[in-house]
Amino acid sequence: MRVRLGKQDGGKDGESRIAITGEANEEIGFVEFGVRDGWLDVRWIELAAEHRRWGLGAEAVRLLEVETAERWGVMGVRAHVPRDVGLALYFWLRLGYRPEAELGGSSSGAIEEGTMCLVRTLDEVRGQKSEVRGRR
Repeated sequence: MRVRLGKQDGGKDGESRIAITGEANEEIGFVEFGVRDGWLDVRWIELAAEHRRWGLGAEAVRLLEVETAERWGVMGVRAHVPRDVGLALYFWLRLGYRPEAELGGSSSGAIEEGTMCLVRTLDEVRGQKSEVRGRR
Protein backbone atom coordinates (compact mmCIF):
# COMPACT_ATOMS: atom_id res chain seq x y z
CA MET A 1 0.00 0.00 0.00
CA ARG A 2 1.16 3.48 -0.82
CA VAL A 3 -1.04 5.13 1.82
CA ARG A 4 -1.87 4.56 5.46
CA LEU A 5 -4.62 5.82 7.71
CA GLY A 6 -3.09 7.92 10.44
CA LYS A 7 -4.25 9.30 13.74
CA GLN A 8 -7.96 9.73 14.37
CA ASP A 9 -9.17 12.92 15.97
CA GLY A 10 -12.34 14.91 16.35
CA GLY A 11 -13.64 16.73 13.33
CA LYS A 12 -16.46 19.23 13.12
CA ASP A 13 -20.01 18.62 14.39
CA GLY A 14 -19.19 15.36 16.20
CA GLU A 15 -17.56 13.82 13.15
CA SER A 16 -14.21 12.07 13.35
CA ARG A 17 -11.27 12.73 11.07
CA ILE A 18 -8.53 10.32 10.03
CA ALA A 19 -5.39 11.54 8.32
CA ILE A 20 -4.29 9.88 5.07
CA THR A 21 -0.50 9.59 5.05
CA GLY A 22 1.79 8.85 2.13
CA GLU A 23 4.86 6.65 1.79
CA ALA A 24 7.10 9.25 3.47
CA ASN A 25 4.66 9.37 6.43
CA GLU A 26 3.54 12.88 5.43
CA GLU A 27 -0.12 13.84 5.69
CA ILE A 28 -1.55 14.02 2.17
CA GLY A 29 -5.25 14.21 2.98
CA PHE A 30 -8.04 13.22 5.34
CA VAL A 31 -11.38 11.45 5.65
CA GLU A 32 -14.24 12.87 7.75
CA PHE A 33 -16.81 10.36 8.95
CA GLY A 34 -19.22 9.35 11.67
CA VAL A 35 -20.92 6.10 12.69
CA ARG A 36 -24.72 6.18 12.40
CA ASP A 37 -27.43 3.56 12.19
CA GLY A 38 -24.92 0.73 11.73
CA TRP A 39 -23.12 2.47 8.85
CA LEU A 40 -19.84 4.34 8.62
CA ASP A 41 -20.93 7.66 7.06
CA VAL A 42 -18.13 9.21 5.01
CA ARG A 43 -18.91 12.90 4.76
CA TRP A 44 -15.74 14.05 3.02
CA ILE A 45 -12.52 12.67 1.60
CA GLU A 46 -9.82 14.99 0.38
CA LEU A 47 -6.29 14.61 -0.96
CA ALA A 48 -3.77 17.37 -1.63
CA ALA A 49 -3.90 18.33 -5.32
CA GLU A 50 -0.46 16.88 -6.12
CA HIS A 51 -1.55 13.45 -4.80
CA ARG A 52 -4.77 13.14 -6.81
CA ARG A 53 -5.33 10.87 -9.83
CA TRP A 54 -2.80 8.25 -8.70
CA GLY A 55 -5.28 5.86 -7.03
CA LEU A 56 -4.34 6.97 -3.52
CA GLY A 57 -7.89 7.99 -2.61
CA ALA A 58 -9.15 4.56 -3.66
CA GLU A 59 -6.47 2.91 -1.51
CA ALA A 60 -7.50 5.04 1.45
CA VAL A 61 -11.16 4.01 1.02
CA ARG A 62 -10.19 0.31 0.83
CA LEU A 63 -8.19 0.67 4.06
CA LEU A 64 -11.11 2.44 5.70
CA GLU A 65 -13.42 -0.42 4.69
CA VAL A 66 -11.12 -2.96 6.36
CA GLU A 67 -10.74 -0.83 9.49
CA THR A 68 -14.51 -0.36 9.55
CA ALA A 69 -15.10 -4.08 9.90
CA GLU A 70 -12.48 -4.47 12.58
CA ARG A 71 -12.90 -1.33 14.65
CA TRP A 72 -16.51 -0.19 14.47
CA GLY A 73 -18.45 -3.35 13.60
CA VAL A 74 -20.71 -1.63 11.06
CA MET A 75 -22.57 -3.22 8.16
CA GLY A 76 -20.93 -1.06 5.51
CA VAL A 77 -19.82 2.35 4.31
CA ARG A 78 -22.20 5.08 3.21
CA ALA A 79 -20.63 7.92 1.22
CA HIS A 80 -22.35 11.31 1.06
CA VAL A 81 -21.61 12.54 -2.45
CA PRO A 82 -22.35 16.00 -3.91
CA ARG A 83 -24.79 15.56 -6.81
CA ASP A 84 -23.16 18.29 -8.85
CA VAL A 85 -19.59 16.91 -8.74
CA GLY A 86 -19.38 14.26 -11.44
CA LEU A 87 -15.83 13.19 -10.55
CA ALA A 88 -16.88 12.48 -6.95
CA LEU A 89 -19.79 10.35 -8.14
CA TYR A 90 -17.55 8.50 -10.59
CA PHE A 91 -14.92 7.92 -7.84
CA TRP A 92 -17.39 6.10 -5.59
CA LEU A 93 -19.16 4.19 -8.40
CA ARG A 94 -15.78 2.94 -9.66
CA LEU A 95 -15.10 1.52 -6.18
CA GLY A 96 -18.29 -0.55 -6.31
CA TYR A 97 -20.61 1.79 -4.41
CA ARG A 98 -24.19 2.17 -5.58
CA PRO A 99 -27.18 4.36 -4.70
CA GLU A 100 -28.59 3.49 -1.29
CA ALA A 101 -32.08 3.22 -2.78
CA GLU A 102 -30.96 0.04 -4.59
CA LEU A 103 -30.74 -1.63 -1.16
CA GLY A 104 -34.28 -0.51 -0.39
CA GLY A 105 -33.10 1.99 2.19
CA SER A 106 -32.92 5.66 2.73
CA SER A 107 -30.59 7.47 5.06
CA SER A 108 -32.04 8.26 8.41
CA GLY A 109 -29.01 10.45 9.14
CA ALA A 110 -29.01 14.08 8.10
CA ILE A 111 -28.19 14.46 4.43
CA GLU A 112 -27.14 17.84 3.20
CA GLU A 113 -29.16 19.30 0.37
CA GLY A 114 -27.59 18.50 -2.99
CA THR A 115 -25.98 15.22 -1.90
CA MET A 116 -26.83 11.58 -2.47
CA CYS A 117 -25.78 8.48 -0.55
CA LEU A 118 -23.83 5.66 -2.17
CA VAL A 119 -23.26 2.48 -0.18
CA ARG A 120 -21.16 -0.65 -0.11
CA THR A 121 -21.79 -3.41 2.41
CA LEU A 122 -18.96 -5.16 4.18
CA ASP A 123 -20.27 -8.45 2.75
CA GLU A 124 -19.47 -7.02 -0.69
CA VAL A 125 -16.02 -5.98 0.53
CA ARG A 126 -15.33 -9.46 1.90
CA GLY A 127 -16.61 -11.07 -1.31
CA GLN A 128 -14.26 -8.98 -3.41
CA LYS A 129 -11.28 -10.00 -1.26
CA SER A 130 -12.17 -13.70 -1.66
CA GLU A 131 -12.53 -13.26 -5.41
CA VAL A 132 -9.12 -11.62 -5.70
CA ARG A 133 -7.46 -14.34 -3.58
CA GLY A 134 -9.01 -17.02 -5.81
CA ARG A 135 -7.36 -15.55 -8.94
CA ARG A 136 -3.82 -15.74 -7.60
